Amino acid sequence: MLWLGGAGPARAEGLDIDLRAAPVGQFRHDDGADPALAAASATAFATPSYVLSPGGAIERVRAWPWPPVQGQTLALEVSVRAGTPVTLTFATRDYAVLGAGPVRWALAPIPPLAPPGNHPLVLDAGGQRLVLQVPVRAGSFSSVNIPASAAAPILSQGSKVSDEAARMAELFSLVTPGGWNLYSRFDSPLHGELRRTSPFGSRRTYGASTAISAHEGEDYGAVAGTPVYAPAPGGVVLADPLFVRGNAIVIDHGNGVHTGYWHLSEISVAVGESVGRGQLIGKVGSTGLSTGAHLHWELRIGGRAVDPLQWLWQE
Repeated sequence: MLWLGGAGPARAEGLDIDLRAAPVGQFRHDDGADPALAAASATAFATPSYVLSPGGAIERVRAWPWPPVQGQTLALEVSVRAGTPVTLTFATRDYAVLGAGPVRWALAPIPPLAPPGNHPLVLDAGGQRLVLQVPVRAGSFSSVNIPASAAAPILSQGSKVSDEAARMAELFSLVTPGGWNLYSRFDSPLHGELRRTSPFGSRRTYGASTAISAHEGEDYGAVAGTPVYAPAPGGVVLADPLFVRGNAIVIDHGNGVHTGYWHLSEISVAVGESVGRGQLIGKVGSTGLSTGAHLHWELRIGGRAVDPLQWLWQE
């Protein structure tokens, strides 16, 4: 059992920090080591801890999954005095804290290439601060090399690649109020048996280059023309042919959550259209930088690419 002073498990693989009777100061695991983390990595982690400044605005913090893995999203519930403004900074980036009542919530995305170890998460509630060290664990990711014959015709045109990347970054930075919440989940965008061909987070090199990147989505091999469905309600904010991503769709699910669908053979929706769960949005193809017919399904939270499978309905 993980204890950080007044902290205990919130649920399976979760953390619960009850601050209603906590003194100001620093709290650590009683024996100075976390066996779960030690077993998961040959590299020792600093003991997870938090520091609480004076004040009584923050009453309780729940976080899951705990400890998180590279590429996952840390979900947070924060109980505060009614009317208290709350802000969140994680690994030097600010993220929205949502809700207006005594219980607020937030999502802190962890990139797949985030270095394992402790990353500071700072909650500020009306001037009271809680600094929580989030112990990010290394994930298990496969490696793949994309042949130069497939990559060079696209990646050699640097200006087109960078222009597209800038366009997508601007799109993913938009936050539409409402919609997605802490307990929302996705259906699969493809029906039937799924064939994973390149999992999220897999390490990639291109041609003879030794530069390593992480795959930012989940690839499913499928016959060209296979229908692709909206996995959750939202609004279409992109439905265009792109240079790298091929025929592409982006759905805004609200509150900074977006999903992308790349390399399609057909696009069946238009920008500005609202889509419902299970609605046909396009068909599988092999357009753009692609070595065969497949669907690349991507999830962005707060602009960061994270594992979409974490948010699938569990049967």
